Amino acid sequence: MNPEDKERLDACITEVAEILYRNSSSSDLQQDFEHLEQTIRQKILLHVSPKIALFFIQKITETNRGRKRQIKTTVGSIYLRGQQGKKLGIAPYKIISPFLQKCCLLISANNSYIDGEKALEFLTGLKSQIPHCSGK
Repeated sequence: MNPEDKERLDACITEVAEILYRNSSSSDLQQDFEHLEQTIRQKILLHVSPKIALFFIQKITETNRGRKRQIKTTVGSIYLRGQQGKKLGIAPYKIISPFLQKCCLLISANNSYIDGEKALEFLTGLKSQIPHCSGK
């Protein structure tokens, strides 16, 4: 990124932060750091990243045609047009993005594996001898 664009981006981000801060409740801002992180993330997922995603989608697909549908993504909930989805390889009637689906499957697989190990031990008394990354 060139220095001029970086400077402009920083100014825009500061302005966005000021608007989000101004429109936050005092209870959201007077909590511990964990709560503050959650508040900021929610505001970004609700107000900022979906707009950026739509801008990228419109530039890449060069269309704004077709029926509008809501897609849940890792950058928030967005409204995607039919032709945009087609150009991006998203099947009709899909309600979650491919990356969000992969994230969900990964979580499900990891939980199933760990739960499966626990169930096996409970039912048979045998502890798993398969090494894995959970550190357990």
